[in-house]
Amino acid sequence: MDFCPMCHNEVAIEDSSYSGHKRTNCPVCGEYYFAQHFFDNAKITVCAYIYNAIKNNDIIPIFTDQVKLSEPIDSNMALVTPDILLGYFPKNLSELIDQTVLNIAFYIKTIGAKINYIYLTNISDRQYARKSALLKTLFCVYDNNLDQVSILLKHLEKLGYIEPLARGVFSLTLSFQGWMRVEKLQNNTRALNQAYLIASSKDSMKECRNKMKKAMTDLGFLAKFSDETFYAKPVTREIFYELRRSKIVIADLTYYKPHVYYETGYAEALKKPVIYTCKNGYYVKRQFDIIHNNTIKWETTNQLYKALINRVSATLSL
Repeated sequence: MDFCPMCHNEVAIEDSSYSGHKRTNCPVCGEYYFAQHFFDNAKITVCAYIYNAIKNNDIIPIFTDQVKLSEPIDSNMALVTPDILLGYFPKNLSELIDQTVLNIAFYIKTIGAKINYIYLTNISDRQYARKSALLKTLFCVYDNNLDQVSILLKHLEKLGYIEPLARGVFSLTLSFQGWMRVEKLQNNTRALNQAYLIASSKDSMKECRNKMKKAMTDLGFLAKFSDETFYAKPVTREIFYELRRSKIVIADLTYYKPHVYYETGYAEALKKPVIYTCKNGYYVKRQFDIIHNNTIKWETTNQLYKALINRVSATLSL
């Protein structure tokens, strides 16, 4: 038997029909595919576990460094690259606490279930090596600093999210209050530090798209275009899923593409902040039901870049 690279449970790992990728079906992490050496980076491994813990359960991820595979993928699969995963890592202590609770819940699955035989003080002992590796994943540690695990364990116990801990060998389980926190977090889909970008994919819009992405990246966002989301068709469900997870939406109305209006309408219904842009020559021909929205009118892509930096900063109080 092999071990799941993320949660370290025993699994069978096999070759897949996707060149250079393995497949496994873990009792915790579910079915997924991964490229050889993908999990050599400890931080990427932690982020992949987080992705699995909060993703749409209908999606089977293919963890890969490639933006496109030579083989077609099924409609319920998604290519997940390191750049995408890094956007899932907690940005502050509050996110770290909440993500740790979600990680534990994802592993134990049910109320009353436990992770047994945890022993923090003897990590060199082979008997506990896998449990120590699991703890680092659950507590978002990607180096050898198990002090972070100890501190977070004490804080989670103080918050009442986990059952009181014993000394030495102990079991880890969520309290009823911890499960209540999980339920609240799962009901309020966590917004990633992601900017969702929508624009025409015409060749003449290439520089515009580059400037849109650069502006959001320079502001510290994971910038993702709707047509760069690596899902097989049909894509509507996955697009809605990504919109729910984004903090802000940037939509360019140049060329009046129907999907731009469709996706921004959904974002508006979610009460996401939506910033509209449009090239000068197309500005007066915007659809009537969106004319009332304050729209950035641009002539050059440098103007667009500067305007986006200012508007997003003001909108989100950056």
